[in-house]
Amino acid sequence: MLTHKVLAMEQGYSGIAQVFKHNEQFTQKLDPHIEFFVDVLEPMCLAYDNRQYGEMFTVLGERMPLIRSNTDKQRWVNTMAELSRLRQSGTIGQVIDHLRQSQKPQLPDRVEQLDRELVDEQAETGSSDSEYLNELRRVPLS
Repeated sequence: MLTHKVLAMEQGYSGIAQVFKHNEQFTQKLDPHIEFFVDVLEPMCLAYDNRQYGEMFTVLGERMPLIRSNTDKQRWVNTMAELSRLRQSGTIGQVIDHLRQSQKPQLPDRVEQLDRELVDEQAETGSSDSEYLNELRRVPLS
């Protein structure tokens, strides 16, 4: 357990390690948010930053929105610019909110469902039982 926490701190994601009670939740990608960020979002952004668009589309698979016009392409470029900015200075929650709004790429159903439940619960009660999700949303990405 300590080894995973130390590695997380050395690699710059200690905030994530502190959110979960059990290391396996993030080291084995048992949480759908972590799985999406590790398997889809980060590889997609890395490919985009390196102008490897074919690789980016491969990573996205069916989450890739269709690009039918120059307007669609410009929206995609604007969305990726904002995503890049948020990855440098934002939180996991801000990135999720951006992706929910832009739908580029679409969030996995489970992430979308958990996020919607959190918002609904907070609207009804003013708080949430999903403390780990609130903490995860506050974790800075850089």
